[in-house]
Amino acid sequence: MKAAVLISTGLGNAIMLVPAINALRKAGYEVDGIFTSPYRCEELFEDSPILEEKIGLASKSQILSYGLKNRLNYDVVVLDQFACTKKHFWLAKIIGKRIFAQTADVTSIKKKIVYVPYISGNHGVMENLRLIQEVTDSQELNYRFIEPQKRANYVVFQPGSGNNKTPWKNWSLNNWIKVLANVKMPIKVIGDHNERSLIPELKKLNHPNMDILIGEQSIGDMVKTIASAKAYLGHDSGPMHISVACNIPTFVIWGGSPKSDYAYDDILPDKNMVIQGKAKYLSDEMIKELSPKYVEQQLQAFLNDL
Repeated sequence: MKAAVLISTGLGNAIMLVPAINALRKAGYEVDGIFTSPYRCEELFEDSPILEEKIGLASKSQILSYGLKNRLNYDVVVLDQFACTKKHFWLAKIIGKRIFAQTADVTSIKKKIVYVPYISGNHGVMENLRLIQEVTDSQELNYRFIEPQKRANYVVFQPGSGNNKTPWKNWSLNNWIKVLANVKMPIKVIGDHNERSLIPELKKLNHPNMDILIGEQSIGDMVKTIASAKAYLGHDSGPMHISVACNIPTFVIWGGSPKSDYAYDDILPDKNMVIQGKAKYLSDEMIKELSPKYVEQQLQAFLNDL
């Protein structure tokens, strides 16, 4: 049996589909990943055994070509809420015998669709597992996508998030600098090229053991850096989800995203701490109200428990 999982947005989206991919594999499916995202998510799985094929379809012409060459090639095609767009439904109907989707079909041809509506307020990972429950009957939170790495004595810190396009998720870097000044462990600062503008401010910290890697790593190298760390410090971001999947404890200042859908302190509380203000959803006031003194107290308690 063959299944295809469409991965259409960022790194966090890809990681949140890993337990569903593993559930399909456990049920006997060979799983291909079809990547239509511009964020190079396929690089996450370079050294991963969980996908048989990693298929990158960057343009509409590539989607069309792949669809025509692979008619009814898959027993199951999986569309999470982000992949439920017209082009993805079209592709799924060409290549799949059955389609599992979290959002109602936006095309005119309704056949072959098993519609399992996404329930906001439930964690996205659990909703992805519920989406395919008819063919897997599994709710196991199996995030494993790479071999465990040997842990080293450093923490990773990401000062930005969302390709530096989601300011409501980011606590002030100036505040972070005040807090990190008292972190004794070596710090590796990660992020993509969109966050390089943060480097001059970071250098003002003058931390004796800080290695700034923003914009210098491939996604695969960043995964290895995260997987070898003692902890992740930062925001709601792709690297946060990667850290959870690598079983790395996370300390997260939570911004305006719906926490119940994407944070891990409720479903995996032993290793994940989330700090959040009380202001309006999708407002940066939610994190502005958090003081450096309070965050430092919480962070020291978190680090002491590692």
